[in-house]
Amino acid sequence: MKSELAVKSDSKLTIGKYKWIYKVVHNVTNADMSKGDMIEVYPKSERDSEKLSNINTDSQMNDIYAQSKIVTLQKIVSKIAKKLPNDNSGIELGYQSEQKSKGLIPIASSVKSMDIIPIHD
Repeated sequence: MKSELAVKSDSKLTIGKYKWIYKVVHNVTNADMSKGDMIEVYPKSERDSEKLSNINTDSQMNDIYAQSKIVTLQKIVSKIAKKLPNDNSGIELGYQSEQKSKGLIPIASSVKSMDIIPIHD
């Protein structure tokens, strides 16, 4: 995952300039998995989380440039998730909410067999 995020760090996307935190959360139970492991990936700095949040907001406002950044991140997560051992493990990439109690706001989420957040090219 680390190398994929670094490889996709062309000057247009600037995502490779972020320092990422990789956190494994055990015993996750949700609509897509039962007592599985979730790898959470998010920017290390508050400033980069804010940038990613703004990119996500812009993409929802039909900003083509921002949408391309989000799709690139979703494709990276999807590609890596296909290598997971089973559907009881997943990857979520996003940013930390300004309200700490809300935790990670995912922009990409996948398990081995499917993209939980669909990729819209």
